[in-house]
Amino acid sequence: MNRIQKLFLLALVCAFGLSVSNLTAQETEEKVKTEKAVPEMEAVKSPPASVSAMIGDAEVTVNYGAPSVRGRAVWGDLVPYGKVWRTGANDATTISLSKDILIEGQALAAGTYAVFTIPNEGNWTVIFNSNPKQWGNYDYDESKDILRVEVAPQTNDEMVETMAFEFSEGDGSTNLVLKWEKLHLPISITPAAN
Repeated sequence: MNRIQKLFLLALVCAFGLSVSNLTAQETEEKVKTEKAVPEMEAVKSPPASVSAMIGDAEVTVNYGAPSVRGRAVWGDLVPYGKVWRTGANDATTISLSKDILIEGQALAAGTYAVFTIPNEGNWTVIFNSNPKQWGNYDYDESKDILRVEVAPQTNDEMVETMAFEFSEGDGSTNLVLKWEKLHLPISITPAAN
């Protein structure tokens, strides 16, 4: 092989190596942009939220993803009636109890549970499921329900853009209140009898 052929071959190898490294760098940069964009976008749409309260000597903590209305029809549309809903966004909403409590007068033992609801135009069903580590309600298994209670939703005068849970004092109990759009759902919680 003469000197010109060697130089041509060397130039060809260098050009091929540069194009491969540029392609790899460009693909890597696009992948990083895509991976960063997805969590940021999800975080903006439905950020994680948490609320806690002491009810008697039991600490009660609710963790949830907080979706926003963003101009959508919520009840009976985005959240269909008669179907199990994750009661928030992203991972299933969870409730953690440091001690036994009563929900709507029914016993629920200390532990962590997924909270699902079945919204209806009338009373809603609130579900406490023994599998707290779920994405949404895709792996929901009714056989793992520990407790189901019926609760009457109420309408709000004011619009609540971003879904939220909060605790409020009721008549002799504390209410865990789900608020979103023009609806709130008060769930009565009282300390378990000692």
